[in-house]
Amino acid sequence: MQILIPLVVQTADLTPWEQRELWEAIRTRDDRRARENSYESCVGTELPGEPRADGLHRHLAQKVMCYEAFPPELVTPQLRRAPVQTGDTVGTLYHAAPGIDLFFASRVVETFDEAAEGGIWRTGFTYSTLQGHPVMGSETFSIEKNLASGEIYVALRSWSQPITALARCFAWPCRALQAQAGRAALSRVGSLAKEFSQR
Repeated sequence: MQILIPLVVQTADLTPWEQRELWEAIRTRDDRRARENSYESCVGTELPGEPRADGLHRHLAQKVMCYEAFPPELVTPQLRRAPVQTGDTVGTLYHAAPGIDLFFASRVVETFDEAAEGGIWRTGFTYSTLQGHPVMGSETFSIEKNLASGEIYVALRSWSQPITALARCFAWPCRALQAQAGRAALSRVGSLAKEFSQR
């Protein structure tokens, strides 16, 4: 993780993060220490059936795949390309407080756009944290459509555990920031859905 003071350091550099590997222990997580989070909200509807090319599901999925789920006042994404693809490194410039930004990165390990169990169409991606990120874990961002009812949901599901000494010392504030970010993302996608429906 990098701590940036925008008045001194203007930009974060994604390049060194692209050379880093995932946390080695991420494949054998310790369930006694890992914390799971799940945020989900219904944000609208469209006609039943597969997502419409000009419908709400595709509109929101495009935002998610370009890592625009978080409010821009909270997170500035750093990407080499959009939409993201498997193998891409995703930088997160988190505006923690006025004049203080935190920068860390993760790697996209899966993208999906398909019908899933339970009659749900899911579009989104999963990324896992890289060495140097304060926590070890994975997060999935998805837009999900109920094919029978047409209801569309935004969902963020993750697991993480503090991995650096600093993160372990500040485990509670780290979790509070994660919760804040999750709620903010749901609110942001809900606002995008409302804007779309009012066009």
